[in-house]
Amino acid sequence: MGNKIILELKRDYKESLIEKDSIRVGLIQMIRGNIQNFARDNKLTEDSISEKDIYTIMSKELRQQRDSLEAFKKANREDLINETEIKIMILESYLPKQLTESEI
Repeated sequence: MGNKIILELKRDYKESLIEKDSIRVGLIQMIRGNIQNFARDNKLTEDSISEKDIYTIMSKELRQQRDSLEAFKKANREDLINETEIKIMILESYLPKQLTESEI
């Protein structure tokens, strides 16, 4: 089911630890925690969660990061703006590419 994405997250987590990429490490930990919480809440194993559910979890986190980015811009918090923009790019790399209006 969602095994492919979970394996990718685990691999990227290990690579991020080696590279000492603290932003990516923290974000992947948060995503994996959200996936585990979803599994527990729905009485599933992590391996039985569908890709659709994982993408839904990641999309929710992406929306939250975008909302945070707006708030940080209003507060003129450059340090948090940069970090949040990086998190958004990381999340977008895991999600399927969205079609543009011209592609629709």
